[in-house]
Amino acid sequence: MNNIKETFGEAADLYSVLGLKNRDDAENAAKLRKAYFRKALVYHPDKTKEKNAEVAKAKFQAISFAYQVLKNPEKRAEYNDTGHVDEEHDDDNEDVNAANAGGNNWKDYFDLIFGKLTTNKIDQFALKYKCSEEEQRDVLQRYKEFKGDLNKMLEFVMLSNPVDCRRWLEDYIKPAIASGSVPDYNDMIQKSLKKVEKKIEKEQKKQQEKKKAAKTAKSKSASKKENQNPASSSEEEEEEEEEMTDEDATETESEDEEPVKATPAKSKKKAGPASSNKKRKATKAKPTKAKKKSKEDDLVAMIQANQSKRSGAAFFSDMAARYGAKMDEDPLGDDEFENIQARLKKNKRSR
Repeated sequence: MNNIKETFGEAADLYSVLGLKNRDDAENAAKLRKAYFRKALVYHPDKTKEKNAEVAKAKFQAISFAYQVLKNPEKRAEYNDTGHVDEEHDDDNEDVNAANAGGNNWKDYFDLIFGKLTTNKIDQFALKYKCSEEEQRDVLQRYKEFKGDLNKMLEFVMLSNPVDCRRWLEDYIKPAIASGSVPDYNDMIQKSLKKVEKKIEKEQKKQQEKKKAAKTAKSKSASKKENQNPASSSEEEEEEEEEMTDEDATETESEDEEPVKATPAKSKKKAGPASSNKKRKATKAKPTKAKKKSKEDDLVAMIQANQSKRSGAAFFSDMAARYGAKMDEDPLGDDEFENIQARLKKNKRSR
């Protein structure tokens, strides 16, 4: 009972915590369960803002405790007679024991009765509840109870939000005042409405700052990616300039020499960070068409000269020069020639 008093005030009891004005309604299991479901939704952990999390958790536990007591006929009768109940009573309740197995978690107890309630299911319920006759009854009831204090009403109307106050005034409260079904608490309405508007402005500002922060983070991320990209086009052009060779450079080349390699042109600019680690390869200078033709003519002349040396009289002259003979003298005398001929004939007859 201490939790009930601490969270809902000294005047609170188990019935008021569940929103039951008639104690006989607690004897109807369906009505009691509905009252528990509706009140628990107001402070359900999955729909509670972080800044109010601890307060909402305490109230959610108190509501669950009240339902757990009143649904038990014996505990309910004990409470009706004495106004008190043993808070250690959950030892004999299988549902509570199952829920508390993880550490006195009343949310698990709620889930055991109504199934696991996800945020999506709560939103689905809100779509049916908002703008319904049930919501209208709840709003007008809390309006009379708190004498037009919209801030107080937000704490007790299910699934409510500060922006709902404007709708409540237009759809429910003003028409009810005009018809005379509820008192006119205009002064309190205006006073509490200013506080509600401040809450709305604060929430809107918070959302704007959140969007701005997200946009800034996205911009920084894009900038970081750009900085990690390869070298820019200007740096690439600089690298290409360094790798270019001077095609107009002159070549000095003899018949047996290889073409002279051109030295890569040195860039006057320093290579940037992105190009500092790249290898630069020097390429051979490409000869011009005129130089190619000149080289081909020289090669043809050299081949023709070699052929002329190796053909006809030039060939025999070269051979005679190598072996010390003269081309205008017969190397064999007549007598020696006849002797050779006689030996050849003799050999032929002997075969």
